Amino acid sequence: MKPGATGSRSESAGVPRIAGLLRDATAGGVSALVMLCYAMSLGTLIFSADLAHYAELGVPTALVSCIVTALVIALTSSMRLNIAGPDSNATAFLAGVAAGVASSARA
Repeated sequence: MKPGATGSRSESAGVPRIAGLLRDATAGGVSALVMLCYAMSLGTLIFSADLAHYAELGVPTALVSCIVTALVIALTSSMRLNIAGPDSNATAFLAGVAAGVASSARA
């Protein structure tokens, strides 16, 4: 990097603000689409097997929690360009626990 450069590509290349806004909006849209797909698939994973009849309530709940979490983190984080979304590691553990609780509750 050259001395005195800020590192911002849009400032150094002379890209108009509208083009930068369009690029940022496209990146945000793609990120939102990926997060919503993750939320749907992980919500389906949690509400499978014995909990399958609760999937119609569980998957929309996973979607809403994904949206709320993403908005809260994006608006309140001190770090710029921070994105939050569903985590597959915690979801796999939660799916196992939920399946265990559902099977023991039926017995």
